[in-house]
Amino acid sequence: MASVEEDENLTLTYTWMPGKGNHTIAARADDDEVEEISEENNVAELIVQVAAPPAFFPPPV
Repeated sequence: MASVEEDENLTLTYTWMPGKGNHTIAARADDDEVEEISEENNVAELIVQVAAPPAFFPPPV
């Protein structure tokens, strides 16, 4: 995985084909190699709800 320095940004792309239901996407910013006052802010999570696809897909235009 790429390293990110202080005040830098990193964009990662991942192809995912989820099934119907709730899914948690998580990103971790530290692998515990850096000594910190608080380790509580190193993970961000997002819960996404995926609905079933419609029964009919219209043809592309």
